[in-house]
Amino acid sequence: MPFAVFGQTYSALWKKAKEAENKDLPKTQYEVLQEIVKKATKEKAYGQLLKAELAGASVMAGIAPDSLKPAMERIGQRCEDTQDVVLKTVYQTVLYRVYSNNSQLEVTPVKPVLTEELCSQLAQVKDETYNPFVIEGEDSKIFDHDMLSVIGYELDDYEPLYNYYSKSGNRKAACVTASEVYMWDKEKLDSLLEVYGDLPEAGELAIAYYKSALFQKSDEENGEKIRFIDMALRKWGGWKSMNTLRNIEKDLTNPQYRVKYDYEVNQPMQEMPIKLEQLRNISSLTMKVYKVKANGDIDIRPSYEAGYKKIKPLLSETPIKVEKQFVGKQPYEQFEDSLTLEGLPVGVYMLEFSTNPSTEVNRMLYFV
Repeated sequence: MPFAVFGQTYSALWKKAKEAENKDLPKTQYEVLQEIVKKATKEKAYGQLLKAELAGASVMAGIAPDSLKPAMERIGQRCEDTQDVVLKTVYQTVLYRVYSNNSQLEVTPVKPVLTEELCSQLAQVKDETYNPFVIEGEDSKIFDHDMLSVIGYELDDYEPLYNYYSKSGNRKAACVTASEVYMWDKEKLDSLLEVYGDLPEAGELAIAYYKSALFQKSDEENGEKIRFIDMALRKWGGWKSMNTLRNIEKDLTNPQYRVKYDYEVNQPMQEMPIKLEQLRNISSLTMKVYKVKANGDIDIRPSYEAGYKKIKPLLSETPIKVEKQFVGKQPYEQFEDSLTLEGLPVGVYMLEFSTNPSTEVNRMLYFV
Protein backbone atom coordinates (compact mmCIF):
# COMPACT_ATOMS: atom_id res chain seq x y z
CA MET A 1 0.00 0.00 0.00
CA PRO A 2 2.72 2.54 0.80
CA PHE A 3 4.36 1.70 -2.53
CA ALA A 4 1.06 2.36 -4.32
CA VAL A 5 0.68 5.72 -2.57
CA PHE A 6 4.16 7.03 -3.20
CA GLY A 7 4.19 5.61 -6.69
CA GLN A 8 1.42 7.96 -7.82
CA THR A 9 2.29 11.26 -9.42
CA TYR A 10 1.31 14.56 -7.86
CA SER A 11 -0.95 15.34 -10.81
CA ALA A 12 -2.79 12.05 -10.30
CA LEU A 13 -3.23 12.74 -6.59
CA TRP A 14 -4.46 16.29 -7.20
CA LYS A 15 -6.89 14.91 -9.76
CA LYS A 16 -8.24 12.48 -7.14
CA ALA A 17 -8.58 15.31 -4.64
CA LYS A 18 -10.48 17.43 -7.19
CA GLU A 19 -12.79 14.54 -8.03
CA ALA A 20 -13.59 14.07 -4.34
CA GLU A 21 -14.30 17.80 -4.02
CA ASN A 22 -16.64 17.74 -7.03
CA LYS A 23 -18.49 14.78 -5.53
CA ASP A 24 -18.75 16.60 -2.17
CA LEU A 25 -16.70 13.97 -0.34
CA PRO A 26 -14.60 16.11 2.04
CA LYS A 27 -13.30 13.15 4.08
CA THR A 28 -11.98 11.45 0.95
CA GLN A 29 -10.59 14.74 -0.31
CA TYR A 30 -8.76 15.30 2.98
CA GLU A 31 -7.30 11.78 2.94
CA VAL A 32 -5.92 12.30 -0.58
CA LEU A 33 -4.44 15.65 0.46
CA GLN A 34 -2.71 13.92 3.37
CA GLU A 35 -1.21 11.44 0.89
CA ILE A 36 0.24 14.45 -0.96
CA VAL A 37 1.58 15.86 2.33
CA LYS A 38 3.36 12.57 3.12
CA LYS A 39 4.81 12.24 -0.37
CA ALA A 40 5.92 15.89 -0.49
CA THR A 41 7.46 15.72 3.00
CA LYS A 42 9.54 12.72 2.01
CA GLU A 43 10.63 14.30 -1.27
CA LYS A 44 11.03 17.82 0.15
CA ALA A 45 8.68 19.12 -2.54
CA TYR A 46 7.80 22.25 -0.59
CA GLY A 47 5.39 23.70 -3.13
CA GLN A 48 3.33 20.53 -3.15
CA LEU A 49 3.55 20.29 0.63
CA LEU A 50 2.37 23.85 1.30
CA LYS A 51 -0.50 23.68 -1.15
CA ALA A 52 -1.70 20.35 0.23
CA GLU A 53 -1.35 21.46 3.87
CA LEU A 54 -3.41 24.60 3.34
CA ALA A 55 -5.96 22.84 1.16
CA GLY A 56 -6.33 20.18 3.87
CA ALA A 57 -6.77 22.84 6.56
CA SER A 58 -9.44 24.51 4.43
CA VAL A 59 -11.32 21.24 3.91
CA MET A 60 -11.28 20.42 7.61
CA ALA A 61 -12.37 23.94 8.53
CA GLY A 62 -15.35 23.46 6.23
CA ILE A 63 -16.31 20.33 8.16
CA ALA A 64 -15.43 21.57 11.65
CA PRO A 65 -14.49 25.27 11.99
CA ASP A 66 -12.61 24.56 15.23
CA SER A 67 -10.11 22.46 13.30
CA LEU A 68 -8.48 25.48 11.61
CA LYS A 69 -6.50 26.55 14.64
CA PRO A 70 -4.82 23.16 15.32
CA ALA A 71 -4.09 22.87 11.59
CA MET A 72 -2.30 26.22 11.72
CA GLU A 73 -0.48 25.14 14.85
CA ARG A 74 0.83 22.08 12.99
CA ILE A 75 2.04 24.34 10.18
CA GLY A 76 3.58 26.59 12.84
CA GLN A 77 5.49 23.63 14.20
CA ARG A 78 6.83 22.84 10.73
CA CYS A 79 7.94 26.45 10.55
CA GLU A 80 9.81 26.10 13.84
CA ASP A 81 11.45 22.84 12.78
CA THR A 82 12.78 23.92 9.40
CA GLN A 83 16.33 25.24 9.06
CA ASP A 84 15.76 26.50 5.51
CA VAL A 85 15.58 30.31 5.82
CA VAL A 86 13.46 30.80 2.70
CA LEU A 87 11.03 28.00 3.58
CA LYS A 88 10.72 29.36 7.13
CA THR A 89 9.86 32.80 5.70
CA VAL A 90 7.26 31.28 3.41
CA TYR A 91 5.69 29.48 6.38
CA GLN A 92 5.77 32.69 8.45
CA THR A 93 4.07 34.56 5.63
CA VAL A 94 1.35 31.92 5.36
CA LEU A 95 0.73 32.04 9.10
CA TYR A 96 0.69 35.84 9.09
CA ARG A 97 -1.90 35.94 6.31
CA VAL A 98 -4.12 33.26 7.85
CA TYR A 99 -4.08 34.78 11.35
CA SER A 100 -4.60 38.30 9.97
CA ASN A 101 -7.69 37.16 8.05
CA ASN A 102 -9.17 34.99 10.81
CA SER A 103 -9.51 37.02 13.98
CA GLN A 104 -11.69 34.30 15.53
CA LEU A 105 -8.52 32.22 15.98
CA GLU A 106 -7.44 34.78 18.61
CA VAL A 107 -3.79 34.60 17.61
CA THR A 108 -1.78 37.79 17.13
CA PRO A 109 -0.26 37.66 13.64
CA VAL A 110 3.52 38.04 13.54
CA LYS A 111 4.77 39.71 10.39
CA PRO A 112 8.14 38.52 9.04
CA VAL A 113 10.78 41.24 8.88
CA LEU A 114 12.39 41.55 5.46
CA THR A 115 15.96 42.43 6.39
CA GLU A 116 18.51 43.25 3.72
CA GLU A 117 20.13 39.83 4.15
CA LEU A 118 16.79 37.99 3.96
CA CYS A 119 15.82 39.93 0.83
CA SER A 120 19.03 38.77 -0.80
CA GLN A 121 18.33 35.15 0.14
CA LEU A 122 14.74 35.29 -1.10
CA ALA A 123 15.85 36.87 -4.36
CA GLN A 124 18.15 33.93 -5.09
CA VAL A 125 15.28 31.40 -4.96
CA LYS A 126 13.01 31.18 -8.00
CA ASP A 127 9.26 30.93 -7.69
CA GLU A 128 9.21 27.61 -9.57
CA THR A 129 10.79 26.06 -6.47
CA TYR A 130 7.41 26.41 -4.74
CA ASN A 131 5.19 25.33 -7.61
CA PRO A 132 2.22 24.63 -7.45
CA PHE A 133 1.79 26.59 -4.22
CA VAL A 134 3.21 29.59 -6.06
CA ILE A 135 1.94 29.98 -9.62
CA GLU A 136 3.93 32.02 -12.10
CA GLY A 137 2.00 35.10 -13.23
CA GLU A 138 2.29 37.80 -15.84
CA ASP A 139 4.48 40.10 -13.74
CA SER A 140 6.86 37.40 -12.54
CA LYS A 141 9.44 38.19 -15.24
CA ILE A 142 9.79 41.78 -13.98
CA PHE A 143 11.22 40.36 -10.75
CA ASP A 144 13.29 37.68 -12.48
CA HIS A 145 10.82 35.08 -11.14
CA ASP A 146 12.10 35.40 -7.56
CA MET A 147 10.49 34.58 -4.22
CA LEU A 148 11.32 38.00 -2.80
CA SER A 149 8.59 39.65 -4.87
CA VAL A 150 6.10 36.92 -3.93
CA ILE A 151 6.71 37.33 -0.21
CA GLY A 152 6.94 41.14 -0.31
CA TYR A 153 3.63 41.52 -2.10
CA GLU A 154 1.90 39.00 0.16
CA LEU A 155 3.08 41.03 3.15
CA ASP A 156 2.30 44.41 1.52
CA ASP A 157 5.87 45.32 2.47
CA TYR A 158 7.29 47.15 -0.54
CA GLU A 159 10.06 49.36 0.79
CA PRO A 160 12.54 46.49 1.39
CA LEU A 161 11.79 45.30 -2.15
CA TYR A 162 12.38 48.74 -3.63
CA ASN A 163 15.66 49.11 -1.72
CA TYR A 164 16.88 45.68 -2.81
CA TYR A 165 15.96 46.02 -6.49
CA SER A 166 17.41 49.53 -6.62
CA LYS A 167 20.76 48.32 -5.27
CA SER A 168 20.81 45.15 -7.38
CA GLY A 169 20.20 47.07 -10.60
CA ASN A 170 16.78 45.64 -11.50
CA ARG A 171 15.32 48.95 -12.67
CA LYS A 172 11.99 47.49 -13.80
CA ALA A 173 11.31 45.90 -10.42
CA ALA A 174 12.51 49.03 -8.61
CA CYS A 175 10.17 51.16 -10.71
CA VAL A 176 7.11 49.00 -10.03
CA THR A 177 7.74 48.67 -6.29
CA ALA A 178 8.46 52.41 -6.01
CA SER A 179 4.91 53.07 -7.13
CA GLU A 180 3.72 51.18 -4.04
CA VAL A 181 6.20 52.73 -1.60
CA TYR A 182 5.52 56.33 -2.65
CA MET A 183 1.85 55.93 -3.59
CA TRP A 184 0.78 59.20 -1.91
CA ASP A 185 4.02 61.20 -2.18
CA LYS A 186 3.42 63.27 -5.32
CA GLU A 187 6.78 65.09 -5.16
CA LYS A 188 8.70 61.83 -4.92
CA LEU A 189 6.61 60.25 -7.66
CA ASP A 190 7.26 63.24 -9.90
CA SER A 191 11.02 62.79 -9.49
CA LEU A 192 10.77 59.01 -10.00
CA LEU A 193 9.02 59.58 -13.31
CA GLU A 194 12.17 61.39 -14.42
CA VAL A 195 14.40 58.53 -13.21
CA TYR A 196 12.39 55.66 -14.71
CA GLY A 197 10.57 57.47 -17.52
CA ASP A 198 12.40 55.45 -20.20
CA LEU A 199 10.72 52.23 -18.98
CA PRO A 200 7.23 51.03 -19.94
CA GLU A 201 6.77 50.14 -16.26
CA ALA A 202 6.85 53.87 -15.45
CA GLY A 203 3.16 53.76 -16.35
CA GLU A 204 2.64 52.36 -12.85
CA LEU A 205 4.29 55.48 -11.41
CA ALA A 206 2.11 57.67 -13.62
CA ILE A 207 -1.04 56.01 -12.26
CA ALA A 208 0.18 56.50 -8.69
CA TYR A 209 1.03 60.15 -9.42
CA TYR A 210 -2.42 60.80 -10.86
CA LYS A 211 -4.12 59.32 -7.79
CA SER A 212 -1.99 61.31 -5.35
CA ALA A 213 -1.73 64.65 -7.20
CA LEU A 214 -4.77 65.03 -9.45
CA PHE A 215 -7.61 62.68 -8.56
CA GLN A 216 -9.06 64.84 -5.77
CA LYS A 217 -8.91 68.09 -7.75
CA SER A 218 -12.14 69.87 -8.64
CA ASP A 219 -14.02 69.75 -11.94
CA GLU A 220 -12.59 73.17 -12.78
CA GLU A 221 -9.18 71.50 -13.04
CA ASN A 222 -10.24 68.71 -15.39
CA GLY A 223 -8.10 70.25 -18.11
CA GLU A 224 -4.98 69.62 -16.04
CA LYS A 225 -6.09 66.03 -15.46
CA ILE A 226 -6.68 65.38 -19.15
CA ARG A 227 -3.36 66.89 -20.17
CA PHE A 228 -1.49 64.63 -17.75
CA ILE A 229 -3.40 61.54 -18.89
CA ASP A 230 -2.73 62.33 -22.56
CA MET A 231 0.97 62.75 -21.83
CA ALA A 232 1.10 59.51 -19.83
CA LEU A 233 -0.68 57.55 -22.54
CA ARG A 234 1.69 58.85 -25.20
CA LYS A 235 4.73 57.78 -23.18
CA TRP A 236 3.61 54.62 -21.42
CA GLY A 237 0.35 53.64 -23.12
CA GLY A 238 1.62 50.10 -23.72
CA TRP A 239 1.86 49.32 -20.00
CA LYS A 240 -0.90 46.88 -19.07
CA SER A 241 -2.35 48.96 -16.22
CA MET A 242 -2.85 52.10 -18.31
CA ASN A 243 -6.50 51.26 -18.91
CA THR A 244 -6.92 52.77 -15.45
CA LEU A 245 -6.10 56.20 -16.90
CA ARG A 246 -8.04 55.52 -20.10
CA ASN A 247 -11.14 54.79 -18.03
CA ILE A 248 -10.61 57.96 -15.98
CA GLU A 249 -10.28 59.99 -19.18
CA LYS A 250 -13.50 58.45 -20.46
CA ASP A 251 -15.28 59.39 -17.22
CA LEU A 252 -14.01 62.96 -17.50
CA THR A 253 -15.23 63.40 -21.08
CA ASN A 254 -18.41 61.30 -21.26
CA PRO A 255 -21.25 63.41 -22.78
CA GLN A 256 -23.75 64.45 -20.14
CA TYR A 257 -26.39 67.04 -19.27
CA ARG A 258 -29.22 67.71 -16.84
CA VAL A 259 -32.54 69.43 -17.52
CA LYS A 260 -34.12 71.57 -14.84
CA TYR A 261 -37.28 73.71 -14.94
CA ASP A 262 -39.50 75.29 -12.31
CA TYR A 263 -42.99 74.05 -13.16
CA GLU A 264 -44.44 70.72 -14.20
CA VAL A 265 -47.79 72.53 -14.48
CA ASN A 266 -48.02 75.96 -16.12
CA GLN A 267 -50.66 78.49 -17.19
CA PRO A 268 -51.84 78.69 -20.82
CA MET A 269 -49.64 80.61 -23.27
CA GLN A 270 -46.98 81.31 -20.65
CA GLU A 271 -43.31 80.76 -21.54
CA MET A 272 -41.10 78.67 -19.30
CA PRO A 273 -37.30 78.89 -19.09
CA ILE A 274 -35.50 75.56 -19.04
CA LYS A 275 -32.05 75.33 -17.49
CA LEU A 276 -29.42 73.05 -18.97
CA GLU A 277 -26.89 72.12 -16.30
CA GLN A 278 -23.73 69.98 -16.10
CA LEU A 279 -23.36 70.05 -19.88
CA ARG A 280 -20.23 68.32 -21.12
CA ASN A 281 -18.91 67.17 -24.50
CA ILE A 282 -22.22 67.90 -26.25
CA SER A 283 -22.30 69.78 -29.56
CA SER A 284 -26.08 70.18 -29.74
CA LEU A 285 -29.28 69.52 -27.81
CA THR A 286 -32.79 69.15 -29.24
CA MET A 287 -36.06 69.59 -27.37
CA LYS A 288 -39.21 68.20 -28.97
CA VAL A 289 -42.66 69.04 -27.58
CA TYR A 290 -45.44 66.56 -28.39
CA LYS A 291 -49.15 67.06 -27.75
CA VAL A 292 -50.56 64.07 -25.85
CA LYS A 293 -54.11 62.88 -26.56
CA ALA A 294 -54.97 62.48 -22.88
CA ASN A 295 -56.52 64.22 -19.91
CA GLY A 296 -54.66 65.68 -16.98
CA ASP A 297 -55.17 62.54 -14.89
CA ILE A 298 -52.93 60.46 -17.16
CA ASP A 299 -50.84 58.08 -15.07
CA ILE A 300 -48.05 57.09 -17.45
CA ARG A 301 -44.37 57.89 -16.96
CA PRO A 302 -42.60 58.28 -20.30
CA SER A 303 -39.21 58.44 -18.55
CA TYR A 304 -39.34 54.63 -18.43
CA GLU A 305 -39.23 52.51 -21.58
CA ALA A 306 -42.46 50.69 -20.70
CA GLY A 307 -44.23 53.99 -20.10
CA TYR A 308 -42.94 55.47 -23.35
CA LYS A 309 -44.30 52.49 -25.32
CA LYS A 310 -47.74 53.10 -23.80
CA ILE A 311 -47.78 56.82 -24.47
CA LYS A 312 -46.20 56.77 -27.93
CA PRO A 313 -49.51 56.07 -29.80
CA LEU A 314 -51.03 59.13 -28.07
CA LEU A 315 -48.41 61.60 -29.34
CA SER A 316 -48.94 64.19 -32.08
CA GLU A 317 -47.09 63.48 -35.31
CA THR A 318 -45.48 66.92 -35.74
CA PRO A 319 -43.83 68.12 -32.53
CA ILE A 320 -42.53 71.58 -31.80
CA LYS A 321 -38.74 71.45 -32.11
CA VAL A 322 -36.14 73.68 -30.40
CA GLU A 323 -32.42 73.15 -31.08
CA LYS A 324 -29.42 74.52 -29.21
CA GLN A 325 -25.84 74.48 -30.53
CA PHE A 326 -22.76 74.55 -28.30
CA VAL A 327 -19.40 75.59 -29.74
CA GLY A 328 -15.93 76.37 -28.42
CA LYS A 329 -16.07 73.95 -25.49
CA GLN A 330 -13.41 71.42 -24.52
CA PRO A 331 -14.55 67.76 -24.21
CA TYR A 332 -13.88 67.83 -20.44
CA GLU A 333 -15.40 71.27 -19.80
CA GLN A 334 -18.65 71.49 -17.84
CA PHE A 335 -20.91 74.45 -18.53
CA GLU A 336 -24.49 75.69 -18.31
CA ASP A 337 -26.97 77.07 -20.80
CA SER A 338 -30.72 77.47 -21.22
CA LEU A 339 -33.57 77.47 -23.70
CA THR A 340 -37.16 78.67 -23.63
CA LEU A 341 -40.33 76.63 -23.97
CA GLU A 342 -42.92 78.80 -25.73
CA GLY A 343 -46.39 79.36 -24.30
CA LEU A 344 -48.77 76.51 -25.10
CA PRO A 345 -52.57 76.16 -25.08
CA VAL A 346 -54.39 74.03 -22.51
CA GLY A 347 -53.44 70.36 -22.75
CA VAL A 348 -51.03 67.58 -21.85
CA TYR A 349 -47.59 67.56 -23.48
CA MET A 350 -44.49 65.41 -23.49
CA LEU A 351 -41.05 67.02 -23.57
CA GLU A 352 -38.28 64.97 -25.15
CA PHE A 353 -34.58 65.90 -24.93
CA SER A 354 -31.87 64.32 -27.08
CA THR A 355 -28.26 65.26 -27.81
CA ASN A 356 -25.39 64.94 -30.25
CA PRO A 357 -23.27 62.97 -29.47
CA SER A 358 -26.05 60.67 -28.42
CA THR A 359 -26.88 60.26 -24.73
CA GLU A 360 -29.88 58.76 -22.97
CA VAL A 361 -33.09 60.41 -24.19
CA ASN A 362 -35.01 62.18 -21.42
CA ARG A 363 -38.83 62.34 -21.57
CA MET A 364 -41.26 63.97 -19.16
CA LEU A 365 -44.88 65.13 -19.04
CA TYR A 366 -45.79 68.82 -18.97
CA PHE A 367 -49.31 70.07 -18.09
CA VAL A 368 -50.87 73.38 -19.18
